Amino acid sequence: MSKESTTQSNPPIPVETNRSVLHCASSPFQSRTAQSDTAHYQDQQGYLINIVQVYLPTTGHTDEEVRMVYEDVDKFLFTSKASYTILSEDFNAKVGIGNTFESSTGSYNYRTRNCRGDTIVNFAEHQLKIMNMFFKKKTNRRWTWIFPNGTTKNEIDFFLTNRHHTVTDVSG
Repeated sequence: MSKESTTQSNPPIPVETNRSVLHCASSPFQSRTAQSDTAHYQDQQGYLINIVQVYLPTTGHTDEEVRMVYEDVDKFLFTSKASYTILSEDFNAKVGIGNTFESSTGSYNYRTRNCRGDTIVNFAEHQLKIMNMFFKKKTNRRWTWIFPNGTTKNEIDFFLTNRHHTVTDVSG
């Protein structure tokens, strides 16, 4: 069954995390041009948590297609009643070094920014933080994609949240 034809949500699945039990329901995220999924959790205190996995179009697609995905995600976030939101996966953008006045980015970045990087930063500026950029990592631990020739490496996968204080760096 394709994602487009799925209209029912899955039954809740208990997930254990940090000594509390969350109930999860998974459903496809309706996007016109991207592959996306959402998981909706509720913790014991009743807080709703949305985890959205997004795969944005590559540079082989038009900027209009990318804009439509961001509009779809923005619409979802605007209508969501979740207290905690996490966006993760492949944004196909290089955020890199930007402006010091951006509230969505931290001090730690990987190389240069491209136009799609500007797009994700502008999108995040309203209510999200790009968490990859808030934790210091060695350069060889920052990249998330490697070109088939083995020489070009980029950080194109990002983790965004509206509650940045809940994210901890667990790398060694």
